[in-house]
Amino acid sequence: MTTSELLQEIMSRPKASHASLVWQSFPTPAAEFKGHTLQKITRGVVRVGCQYENLAPVKEAIENGERGTIQPPSGKVWETYPYLLRGIKDPSQRYLQVTFNTGGKIQRPVSEYFVDGIATSKESFESMLRLSDRSGSRSTPLVFTPKVENILGIKMDGEMHMI
Repeated sequence: MTTSELLQEIMSRPKASHASLVWQSFPTPAAEFKGHTLQKITRGVVRVGCQYENLAPVKEAIENGERGTIQPPSGKVWETYPYLLRGIKDPSQRYLQVTFNTGGKIQRPVSEYFVDGIATSKESFESMLRLSDRSGSRSTPLVFTPKVENILGIKMDGEMHMI
């Protein structure tokens, strides 16, 4: 399946559809580990096409006057709301907006960690990251926008589609 076919399939689904997503990221290593390639592959159940303003914590914050109108995530503009975004600085970069499920441990994303293509532990992997990028230094976001080019596959209706 091509990236374009994947995006068409996702956007043809009802908003807030569940899917199992597999994506990768390549975080920047700390200065002392420059020259190493870090890769994280994550699998998780997500919802695609959720409207941010319909998420309970966002609705509550608007009602309480704690936040104003809804804007696209920083550095991005909507291409196809509420599915697809483009980068402002680099319009060739496309992002899929997803929300994480909150249904307990079984729905938490699971990651595998690699250094220079060799599997490693989370602890070893994170010791090579900048302090600001380590998992203990940030909270789980309401929405997540992986780069489309980093999506490896998506499972919808029981069928895994690999890119």
